[in-house]
Amino acid sequence: QLRLESDGEVRTIVTSVTNVASVTNVAMAAGAADPALEAAVSGEVAYLDLAGRSVAFKVASAPDLDRAALAARARKPAGGDGGTGTSEVFAPMPGAVLTIHVTTGQPVEAGDPILTLEAMKMEHVVVSPIAGRVADLRVRPADQVARSQVLAVIEP
Repeated sequence: QLRLESDGEVRTIVTSVTNVASVTNVAMAAGAADPALEAAVSGEVAYLDLAGRSVAFKVASAPDLDRAALAARARKPAGGDGGTGTSEVFAPMPGAVLTIHVTTGQPVEAGDPILTLEAMKMEHVVVSPIAGRVADLRVRPADQVARSQVLAVIEP
């Protein structure tokens, strides 16, 4: 994966390295309907061949996973949702709900898929953080969701 930044927006694209040297040639998988994009990465700049033009993008720095984990912990107190024992399932990023894999009342195990989001031309499966029962589904297919929006509630 290659994280690119332009005008303050960061996008992650799937890549496969075809030649590693001082300048790295990269073939971009842009999606089934789009032709593959060619790019070269040199230091902190990626040059993409777009419609016959070379366009420079800044290679984005790696996300701060420690900061994200601390923010997630701050959102949800230890022991569940305010002592009720439930666990909320949050959207990891903004996107569109493609598929809901469970129904209200259905038992789930930790790691079972709850729903699939589409974001940045990629599918992301959101899983249950705990074993229990689906107490509430707060979205439907085709809904647009924001980062950290509550998608479902799981009761132990």
